Amino acid sequence: TYQGNDRGTCKFACSNNGDSGSVIINDSDEIVALLYGGDEKPNSVDITFANNIDNVLNALSNNGFQLHLSASGG
Repeated sequence: TYQGNDRGTCKFACSNNGDSGSVIINDSDEIVALLYGGDEKPNSVDITFANNIDNVLNALSNNGFQLHLSASGG
């Protein structure tokens, strides 16, 4: 991701150590993916891996897990 500051535009890591299992949302605040990994170096901006959330939910459901998703106010 990119963020502006007084020195211009800086590049930041999309994910970091400990972020596995986090959801990735789109501009409409919809969950679109489940993060599962990235570059091994902390604060690296190289790559982040994620699974499409529909694939995750289908795999869980097809293996007997009952799912109920809900949003919390924020």
